[in-house]
Amino acid sequence: MGKLLRCTVAAFVGLGAVAGVSACTSSEPDPVPVDLDATDLISWTDSVLGERDGMSLSSRHEGPGQSGGSFYDAAAGWYAVEMVCVGGNGMTLHIEADGEPVGNGSTDCNSFSVTAYIELLEPANRVDLEVTNSGEQMLWAVQLTPGPPPSVPPEASG
Repeated sequence: MGKLLRCTVAAFVGLGAVAGVSACTSSEPDPVPVDLDATDLISWTDSVLGERDGMSLSSRHEGPGQSGGSFYDAAAGWYAVEMVCVGGNGMTLHIEADGEPVGNGSTDCNSFSVTAYIELLEPANRVDLEVTNSGEQMLWAVQLTPGPPPSVPPEASG
C-alpha cells in the first residue's frame, strides 16, 4: 500500500474567525482494512488518531443520519480538531460552544485524517459536536486537543 498525505488545515472560523492556511506532510502507510461491524471503536480511534491529552468521540453509523456528543467545562484557548472516517464517502462536522457556532468541516472517508484549529475565546460550559455521514455504514472519530495556536507554514506566509 502507498503512503497517504496527512493534511493540516488551520481554519480560523466562528469565534476565532480571521484567516485560513493549509499544509500537507507525509504520513503513515495506508491503514489495514477495517471490519465495520466488528471493530472496537476505542481501539480504532486510538489507532487512527493516537492517544493524546484531549477529548475524543467516535461512533458507528448505519445509513444516513447524525450523531455526536458533548464535552463539558472546556477551557478558553486553541484546540486542534482532528477527524477521520472509514466506510462511507464522507463526514461533516459541526461544532458549537454554549449554543453558538464555532466551526464546520468535512472530510472524505477511507483516506487521511484532517486537522483543523479552533479558538475558544472564553471558557465554554458545553461544546457540542455533530457528525453527519454520507448515508452509508461508516465509523468516524473526532478528537479535540488543547494546545498552542497553529503556526503558518513558510510557503503560506507569502
